[in-house]
Amino acid sequence: MKNNKNAISLIVLVITIIILAVLAAVVIVNLFEDDGLINTSKDAVMTNYEAMAKEDIATAWAEVMVQYTGSQGNGVSKEEFFSEERLNNYLPSKGRVLYSDGVEYTVYSSDTSKMTYLFRINEAGIVETIKKVETSKLKYGRAADIITPETYGNDVLYSANGVNNWKIFYNDSDNIFIITSDYLLSEKIPSQVPLPKRVGKYAVSWAHMDTGLAAITITIDTGVSSKFMLKGIELFSPSNNNYRAVATLLNTEYWSAFVNSNYAEAAIGSPTADMWVESWNDKFDDDVTLTHNNLGYKVSGGISSSDEYQTKVVDIATSNYEDIAVYFPWTTNKDNDGNTLSGYHLASPSACLNSKLAPGTYIMRINYDGRVYYNDYWQCNRALRPVVCIKDLNVYGFGDLWLLTNQ
Repeated sequence: MKNNKNAISLIVLVITIIILAVLAAVVIVNLFEDDGLINTSKDAVMTNYEAMAKEDIATAWAEVMVQYTGSQGNGVSKEEFFSEERLNNYLPSKGRVLYSDGVEYTVYSSDTSKMTYLFRINEAGIVETIKKVETSKLKYGRAADIITPETYGNDVLYSANGVNNWKIFYNDSDNIFIITSDYLLSEKIPSQVPLPKRVGKYAVSWAHMDTGLAAITITIDTGVSSKFMLKGIELFSPSNNNYRAVATLLNTEYWSAFVNSNYAEAAIGSPTADMWVESWNDKFDDDVTLTHNNLGYKVSGGISSSDEYQTKVVDIATSNYEDIAVYFPWTTNKDNDGNTLSGYHLASPSACLNSKLAPGTYIMRINYDGRVYYNDYWQCNRALRPVVCIKDLNVYGFGDLWLLTNQ
């Protein structure tokens, strides 16, 4: 009988241990899962740290604003007056301003949270968090040194001519180039650009070339063609309509509205084929190749091609859109006030020969379906995407977001 009682007690003990182990496992899971107590508590602490940082920045900004308003900066611009040093004079020792443009953006590093914040401050002194990153992961340095092909497609804070959404497009080791995230609204095309026809919300065409540009002689500056990588300039004939159409995109004076002089050197109306292909090949380690003659470009490589003037570089249906969005902002036809928009122009002539049209008629384009393609200059269902050459300056990298600085 005694042995039976001992056996029963042992069984009860084992069952109790098992129950306690299960309960412990449940508690541990609830503590450490993403929305568990520990992580929730950590999030609450970090949120509190962020709120404190925003309050500190707002206070420092307000103090400096009082000084600036009272003296009007003593002839110093607001950008210079709101210096890192002056703002830091009003901050507690638990953090410091790394950068301030004096107008909108401030980079603040918190010693308490070990985070660095990118704050936007409006004219009323309201502080908004744009991005935050662990301080150990913050990137800073000369743009041409730290922008890599892996960052092509990252967002960059830049604004010009009412266009605020831009992406990193290419680094040629000397300059960084950025591109509009989406097709350019036709209303944003500067009035001095001699495009004879704007078609709907986005599309542009040189449909009236013979009358609209007949009296205009436009040549492509070799300095501009070199900077923006139009490599066949010495062969192309200025008398060809495709050259004349492309020249309107490569005249930097026409596109100066997209140059924010604090950060940029020059702008053109759409990327050249050379730059587009170089950027694509760099990012995806691909082998798309361009050659050219006196009419324009031929293209080869990629996935498939039906002739020497076009090639498919990606299968849109099976690709991760985030990877290719900088090259294909739309992967379907886009509505253009009732018309179909199928892609965007490249600032490069095509060498395509078609028995129906005269030589020197075609320009290159990017089609929504993954093709580097061509079309005749008068077609009305293609958009533009301006490209800006950034000055040799430093940048802050907050993960997939970059801040240009004038430091």
